[in-house]
Amino acid sequence: MDKIRNTHAMRRYEKPERCIYSTCHTIGRNYHKMLLAYVLLSVWAAAAAASKQPGRSSSKLTFEDGSLPDAKKDPEVIRGSVYCDPKTEETCYDEWYKAVSCSLISEGGCPCPEGQFRCNADLANGCVGWCTDLCCDWANEYACTDSKVCVKYDGDGCPCSEGQMECYPGAGVCSSICSCGDSSIEETCYAPDGMTISSCAKIADGGCPCPDGQKKCGEDPTWCAMECCNSNEDTCYEYDDGYSKPSTKQYCKAIADGGCPCPKGLKKCGADLTIGFTGWCADVCCDYNTQEQCTDPPSCAPISSGGCPCPKGQEKCGADPANNYTGYCTDVCCDQSTEETCYNSTGCFFNEYCAAIADGGCPCPEGTERCGADLDNNIVGWCDYICCDASTQETCYAWDDNGIPTPFCAAVADGGCPCPDGTMRCGADPDNNIVGWCDWICCDATTEVMCVDWASGNYVPYCMPIADGGCPARSGADSYLHHLEAKLEKLPAKYGGKNDIMKDLFREKFELKQKIEALRHTIKFNDMTAQLSMDKNPELYIKEKN
Repeated sequence: MDKIRNTHAMRRYEKPERCIYSTCHTIGRNYHKMLLAYVLLSVWAAAAAASKQPGRSSSKLTFEDGSLPDAKKDPEVIRGSVYCDPKTEETCYDEWYKAVSCSLISEGGCPCPEGQFRCNADLANGCVGWCTDLCCDWANEYACTDSKVCVKYDGDGCPCSEGQMECYPGAGVCSSICSCGDSSIEETCYAPDGMTISSCAKIADGGCPCPDGQKKCGEDPTWCAMECCNSNEDTCYEYDDGYSKPSTKQYCKAIADGGCPCPKGLKKCGADLTIGFTGWCADVCCDYNTQEQCTDPPSCAPISSGGCPCPKGQEKCGADPANNYTGYCTDVCCDQSTEETCYNSTGCFFNEYCAAIADGGCPCPEGTERCGADLDNNIVGWCDYICCDASTQETCYAWDDNGIPTPFCAAVADGGCPCPDGTMRCGADPDNNIVGWCDWICCDATTEVMCVDWASGNYVPYCMPIADGGCPARSGADSYLHHLEAKLEKLPAKYGGKNDIMKDLFREKFELKQKIEALRHTIKFNDMTAQLSMDKNPELYIKEKN
């Protein structure tokens, strides 16, 4: 997706076009691992769909030279994209998640779809909130998608229909099936919402049925497509209006003939038919050896001249012409050798400023403290909830019933952090300050290899002597895993036993820990900053992450 520059500190938004469908599909298949992403994407999807009624005409950003995007020269503008000022305007999207207009935050932002209302708006501080049919307290509650109610994280979960359950705490989705069996034998079939598992289908019997309008292709029974193209063909999509609406038509085009044509207003770049590569479609084709591709408006800028211009109010930082790097645009440019880049929030936005490392760097967020600082060596350290002595302690986490971790320190001399239930401490060497690791079973890496009882389905690990051939051979879908295990068995002879390897790794970890942690201050948006952004404006947070 093209990226849109703006004057807001350190933010580059991507235009949500068709990718939201594949994103939601991926999250649907992994919602037990990606709960937060799903919740936030749900919020953003509702907000993105808010503007079936366009707001006022778009206000385009100016560059340092005062230039504006030219509709005659800019096919992106012709296709209808808009460039809004994120500090004063909200970008409005149509039902296909295409940006169509800008609406003033002071006037309430974009209109919400019928049946929805604004949640968490704070117009005095520039926070427009988002559109939703259910406004939950995200710090303490989550939304149940089926019953449309908010429930406490530490409560009894979502109310589900008879025969259904909330498979994963906090997921907000009820299902009669939580998971299928071995993925090499069974395919997991999903309901049209992409979240709920509808059934499990044997791959040998053809796998899951294809969605409406699609058919089975090739020898893989899990592959569905609207059209089945050969390896010497490109799979092409027909769009009714450029890229603005999802395609419902598909066809095949020979690679030798150049592959798929580009939508109106775009041109084909980078094609090399001698190797079967048909290139890609873009507004402009830049020479990446000598030019930088700019997005607002689409154009090519010589790297020798500094690359793309920055939005008004920003400056270029970190340029390295010797390595062909033009740097990045930011509100302030701090000297990384003597200063730390800090952020404070004003309403829903972040402001940048520089703080001298000699003075201790940026102030830590409330509830955290400065760890690992060594100002004599220009190391500012990092902010953390607790500071453990890396030479004698291990940082541990106690997880409550809601999955919230509480950090604490444990002495290496006492064995370090407690292992999770069902595991044990392996490879510990207190004399060398090595705490080891937690594992289901401790095998002697010099003479044994860890195997798993795949056949029984309970996946119980056990140790087998290398001299006896290691793990027993398997057939079918498990043969590749056995091949990997066979390669692992040969590692001790080449690199030493597991204990030897772990000793080296822990020794290196000890030596590198301070350096690694000290470099955290170069990360522009750390977890706490991102959390603050999410709490204040999930819509902006999701656009930034996607």
